[in-house]
This record gives sequence, structure tokens and C-alpha cells, in this order.
Amino acid sequence: MESVFHLHGEYESEGQDEESYCLLSATMKDENILYQYPEEMQHCNCSAILDFCGNRKYQYASEVTVIKEKTGKGYDYHFKEFENLAGQLTIVGLATNNDKHIFECINRSRVSDIVYYYFGNEDEEKNIVLPVNKTYVIRNVKELWHDLNVKKPHNSTTLNSIIRKDKTEVNKFLDIFNSFYGNKVMIGQVVKELQSIPVVTEKVICDMMESELDQEKYHETPKDEKDLFQKFIDFGNVLKISSVSPQTFFFLNMIKMKK
Repeated sequence: MESVFHLHGEYESEGQDEESYCLLSATMKDENILYQYPEEMQHCNCSAILDFCGNRKYQYASEVTVIKEKTGKGYDYHFKEFENLAGQLTIVGLATNNDKHIFECINRSRVSDIVYYYFGNEDEEKNIVLPVNKTYVIRNVKELWHDLNVKKPHNSTTLNSIIRKDKTEVNKFLDIFNSFYGNKVMIGQVVKELQSIPVVTEKVICDMMESELDQEKYHETPKDEKDLFQKFIDFGNVLKISSVSPQTFFFLNMIKMKK
């Protein structure tokens, strides 16, 4: 079983309370600030290094790791293990600017050569220069996806069943849906959003819509036109935290009802 090291933090570590000697708690103690991570929120704790500068990331990680080694408190960012790597190193995506310290660690290691995968157009390859003293080759990440047999998610197939079937009807309903909300969307955006939804996710969304519609408020007779509009608005906002607009949400519901 291979080990996985998180150089910039992870969600597995427990939150540091006021008794834990790490940089954060030590600073808070000096300032007489009581800090305690709520027990019920432990699963939300993240040891991520939230800094934009590579050198500062490395300095913080090193200091905290030393504290961890001496006291058993705090976090370990495993840069020592990283700097002791040997053999061929494969990198799948890396920011050459704010992750400069990563390349400096590679230069201190015994890595023999590097395979660097990038995402982008093929003509971008000639512009990629890695700041390393090792031999390296640049490859498009699509090659890796092909080797791993990774395929695009099977996205929604509901698009053709209604959006392209009757454009007059579609535009009529879109005008109605747009009237419920302050932000007007075009049919192109609706199509794009529908196409982006994987089939598995679509089923989850439809289940959520069905659960929402089971609520009593949707089965009560509207008091007036304003109340009716509000019910439509409330329903369309069920997934307002997602990347799906309320208008697309309504179209997805229409498609589900026609199946």
C-alpha cells in the first residue's frame, strides 16, 4: 500500500485546541485569545497552508513540522520525505509561480527525471519551462487520461428530448421562467448547463426536486398571484448554491415530467 503525503494540508488532522502547541494556538495564547475547535466540527478542520507565496508556504510548513516532531502537536507537511525522493517523478498539474518551493524541493532531491503533464492546447507546450535542474519531458494530460482509460462523465441526455424539439415552446417557457427572477438567462446558457450535468447528478437533482415538491406549501391553493409567483421562485431556488440556474432547474423538472 502506497503512502499519500499532503504537502499543503488535508482534512484528516484534528483541529488544534488551546492546549495544542502549534503556531496558531501559541500565537493566540500570547494574545490571551481562547481558541478551541468545536468537537462537532472536527471533520471540517483543514490543515491547509493558506498563503500565496511559495517561500512562505515552505517556511511555515518547516516550522510547524519541527514543532510536531518535538511535541507531537500540530501538523506534519512531509517536505522531508518529498526532498528525499529518488527515481522518476510524475507531476500532474502544478503552478510554476506560487508553487516555486515545490520545484526547489525537487532540485534538492535525488529525482532522476520528470514527466510533467499540463492541461491546455498543444501549442502551449513549447512555452512551458520548468525551473528544475533535472531532465524533464512535457506531455498533454489527455495522454494520461487515455493511458488510464479515463473518460468524460456521461452527461445528461435529456437535452434532445425537449430543448431542441420545439423551440417555440421552449422560448415561451423560458420567458415565463425569466419573469420569476431578476437575472435573465438565454437559452444557450440553459443548454450549456443541462449538458454539463452528469447523469448520476441529474438523478440526485430530480430526487431533490421530488422531495421539495412533497412539501405541503406546494399543495396549498395560492392566496393570490403574488403568492403563486413566490411558490415558483421558492422552488427554483432549491439549488441556488449550485451552478445550475433556477431557469435550468425548471427545464430539468419539465423534462422529468415528460419522460
